[in-house]
Amino acid sequence: MTADTAFLSETEEFDDVKTVKNYSKGDQIFREGEETDRLVCIYEGSGKMVSYDADGKEVIYGFFRDGDAFWGSFFEREHRYRFSVICLSDTVVYEYPRSAVEKMMIRNQNIFPEIIESLSSQLKDADEKIAVLSAPTPEERLAGFFLYSFRRSKDGTVVRRLDDISGAINLRQETVSRYIQRFVREGYIKKTAQSSFVIKDAEGLRKIFLR
Repeated sequence: MTADTAFLSETEEFDDVKTVKNYSKGDQIFREGEETDRLVCIYEGSGKMVSYDADGKEVIYGFFRDGDAFWGSFFEREHRYRFSVICLSDTVVYEYPRSAVEKMMIRNQNIFPEIIESLSSQLKDADEKIAVLSAPTPEERLAGFFLYSFRRSKDGTVVRRLDDISGAINLRQETVSRYIQRFVREGYIKKTAQSSFVIKDAEGLRKIFLR
């Protein structure tokens, strides 16, 4: 887990009520509209948060990684998940019952700074995603997406399918493919395997994104 959610597993009372679940690539951890009856934390793995429009088209809200926790829906009045979560790799999840977390928050108010730090991290991440989606041109948007994704990767490698990239930044797959080829050709990124990329010129991508 990352530093901003590690306190959950390090707090004995939380650890006592923890359930460990294993999911395979393609599995759903929870579905949009499902009751938020537990706090879900990603111990290891990756995936995407999605919803579907009126035509059944997948809309990607973002991606998750090791250490992420889904606090947002947990604190909402309706207690319903606003999106579905789908694993893009084999994933290990720690789940904590809602009732146990609420009781812990009442008994041990020392955990609030840790929760606030975790929520602040999520808000910062959301701001970065908004900045990417606000980029006016496809070139700038894709450059911003790669910068954002590389910052969140564990080893500097980003594994994303073409349809996931296009869904995340609201561009046609043909457009994304064309600019990826250009970025590879001009040395900004390098394709290391199918749907796998490493950054080669972060400063160059940053100049494109900030035009």
